[in-house]
Amino acid sequence: MKSPRLPIRSAGSFTMVEMLVSMAVLFLLILLIAELFSNTTRVITVSTDHLAADDQVRLLFERMATDFGHLVKRPDVDYYLKAPGYLAVTNPVSANPESGNDQLAFYSEVPGYTTATNAVTSLSLVAYRVNTSGTAPYMERMGKALTWSPGGSDGMPVVFEPLTLSETWPAATSGTLTDIDYEPIAPNVFRFETYYLLTSGALSATPWDTVAGSTNLNAFKDVVAIGVVVAATDPKAAKLASSSALTTLAGQLPDFITGTTTNMGQLETEWQTAVSASTLEAAIKSGIHIYGRLFYIGGPNP
Repeated sequence: MKSPRLPIRSAGSFTMVEMLVSMAVLFLLILLIAELFSNTTRVITVSTDHLAADDQVRLLFERMATDFGHLVKRPDVDYYLKAPGYLAVTNPVSANPESGNDQLAFYSEVPGYTTATNAVTSLSLVAYRVNTSGTAPYMERMGKALTWSPGGSDGMPVVFEPLTLSETWPAATSGTLTDIDYEPIAPNVFRFETYYLLTSGALSATPWDTVAGSTNLNAFKDVVAIGVVVAATDPKAAKLASSSALTTLAGQLPDFITGTTTNMGQLETEWQTAVSASTLEAAIKSGIHIYGRLFYIGGPNP
């Protein structure tokens, strides 16, 4: 009697087990590749958002460098530098002239433009402030066209003391009044703080050296440079954070205080610590970036 013939397996075929193992390995490889692409995309997105914030502040700082570099330094014109009328000599260590966002207004020998007459001049009234009146806070700049003397049709004349900036152009020193020559310059900057590097090497909240006995600006004779620190959101954080949340956080970022903030970069570190300790969502906090720069103002004007 013949025994039954067993099926012969082809040398080129796979068993069911081998097929299942191969499919499982292929599935794992696909998962690993997908995760790799996902992480790469996430890193690229975060980097792109950070770069967008970097570019925005870089343009702001480039504009400030030009404005501060051509700052008019004269004893017979008015400036708005933190709160006016502040007497640093009364409490030069612990007092801070202006709480929260700072505001600046000064004359600078840079091109100015006014929409009123479509005029362009080589002298400007420059002002910087954070505007909080809209759906989101943003940094804006005024570059109002001026002339040194009256009578010209290309711009309004500079006013000399005892006339002040707040009397002549109130929007330049107000946080709420509008002016047609204000333009957005950094859409996502929500916190703005300034300080001064004195000729003595000390940092100060006021642009004069109280230790040396100075009690007034005197054409910036005690000042070497103006320091600026800003906080900005990247595009993703700007979409997630409400205006009220950013305003609240801005109030939690400490001011520069003479005698307390003594080192370059110290304020930036304090701000970053405050952001980390805030109750904002992690996605928002990771999208808030702190920047600081020192702007040298050069020698006195002739």
